[in-house]
Amino acid sequence: MLTPIAQFHTLTGLYRFALKWGLVRGEDPRRTRERLRWGMWVVMAAFITLGLATLTKELRAGLTRPRTATAVTP
Repeated sequence: MLTPIAQFHTLTGLYRFALKWGLVRGEDPRRTRERLRWGMWVVMAAFITLGLATLTKELRAGLTRPRTATAVTP
């Protein structure tokens, strides 16, 4: 849950920064904003997909690892 929130917060800030300072320019400002917003969502989806793939790999590795318990004596 933290990854999507952090990604959204970061990319929204970058989006606002790019609009405020005019880093992305085009002939049609409305179309430029739409494309920038679309790009933001694509990057967010890519990071979330990468995070889910990593989580899946780690879970599979943990489930296939043999469980060896050792007694702990104080």
